[in-house]
Amino acid sequence: MTTIISGSSPSVTFSDSTSQNTSAIVGGKVPYANMPVGSVLQVVNFITNSQTTSTNGTYVATPLTASITPKFSSSKILILVSGNSFTGQTSGQISLELYKNGSDLAGVLSQAYNTAGGQESQIGFNYLDSPTTTSSTTYTVYMANTTATGTVSFPINSSATITLMEIAA
Repeated sequence: MTTIISGSSPSVTFSDSTSQNTSAIVGGKVPYANMPVGSVLQVVNFITNSQTTSTNGTYVATPLTASITPKFSSSKILILVSGNSFTGQTSGQISLELYKNGSDLAGVLSQAYNTAGGQESQIGFNYLDSPTTTSSTTYTVYMANTTATGTVSFPINSSATITLMEIAA
């Protein structure tokens, strides 16, 4: 397809005669401030194979943590978490919570419950946060054995991921 840029007009005319306004383009790029609502402004991803275990109802930090510095205080941060969990006892339950800058953000976001000991389960969640800051913000996954007997582990036998996506609002 041939693209025709016509003189000083802030638009591009395509070979099928359609036209697109290009006034948002500066130096060949669209500045973040000109991105429409819902645009992904940046993505941060962290993957770990380091396992965390818990034997009681106390929440412990997992190594699944990532930081992002939002470009705008109005932005939203979409957090995506996934991995495999292990419950080593009958009727065991693992719970995941999300912490922001060291404080519990949303309570329990995901649980895996097993009726037999020694079971693996896929576990994960997504959460949309409004940090209202342009300072670095750290999100960490915490886990606990919420039946308080036996051992639970996360992640197990594969990697776990946390992805942070800044969304223009």
